[in-house]
Amino acid sequence: MGRKKTIRMYWDPYKLRCLRRDAGLSKVELAQLIGLPLKSGGSSVARWEKYDDGSSSPRLKSAERLADVFGVRVEDLYSTKGQWELNRVELAKEKLLEEVKRRSVEKRKKLKTELRDRRKKVRSQLKRWAVASAKKEGSQ
Repeated sequence: MGRKKTIRMYWDPYKLRCLRRDAGLSKVELAQLIGLPLKSGGSSVARWEKYDDGSSSPRLKSAERLADVFGVRVEDLYSTKGQWELNRVELAKEKLLEEVKRRSVEKRKKLKTELRDRRKKVRSQLKRWAVASAKKEGSQ
């Protein structure tokens, strides 16, 4: 008989984030659903969704409640080291895309404001030219 191979599983913040977003829940709403205190619940969920050395994983009781809320097994909230690393990259990619999108929205707003200001300046200048032109014609 061979020895059983033990597979180490890691808490996977990406899985929690995906499940929470798919369910349309905020961090605070999820915390309330699993019975965490209102004052610190949202920050606990936020901590569990961060990638670090894995030290920010929920206790077993909370993991069981999370699994119940999402209708999955507790094991489904964990990953092997390889999958954990892939999900970590995926999460970083998502965050980068969100940042690019946020910046492009800000840039568009800034460009719209600049364009509006330029239009006002041109209109004002056209009015001055029209007045000056009318005065010139009137004096002749």
